[in-house]
Amino acid sequence: MRSGKYERWQETDAEKGIGRVVSVPEAPSPLKENEYRIHVGYDMPRDRAVLEAEFSPDGVSEWLFGECVWQNHPNFSIIDQTPGERIFLLHTFGYEIDSLRAINEMRTRGYRPATHLEMYAFAKARPDLQHGVSIIALGSFAQPGLVPCSAMLSTVFIGKRVFSTHFSYCDWDSRWRFLFVRK
Repeated sequence: MRSGKYERWQETDAEKGIGRVVSVPEAPSPLKENEYRIHVGYDMPRDRAVLEAEFSPDGVSEWLFGECVWQNHPNFSIIDQTPGERIFLLHTFGYEIDSLRAINEMRTRGYRPATHLEMYAFAKARPDLQHGVSIIALGSFAQPGLVPCSAMLSTVFIGKRVFSTHFSYCDWDSRWRFLFVRK
């Protein structure tokens, strides 16, 4: 006879003929300040009308609905794209920083830059966070011309939500917000 409560519970189920062990799922890790738990499907419509209905008319870059090929950042070329929950961090450095330094600083803290597909999921789940200063996701880029560009969320005029692109490698002033994913 087992003595612990869990073992007695198991025996009771076995006696009832259930014959399975039920484990208690792990509690999700607690969120830190400016972190958000969001489901990511790793898909995004490529239809302009669908995207503009989700954001704003004329508020979506053709790089996002067109035929542009997106690539992951070279330092994060293999990213698990299994649909599921991810923990996002919306971070402002508070000082001028270039793209590579931002990526490297956050890597040491246990984060990687979000991709355009992750940013899309974030924008759908948390449109309330899109107002104010723009948000950049440096984890992937499209390069139909000479300069690689990453996905960006912003607002222009009164309440117009924009999902567009911005040069990937540049200096960012202290106000920019970056979207990262906990590793």
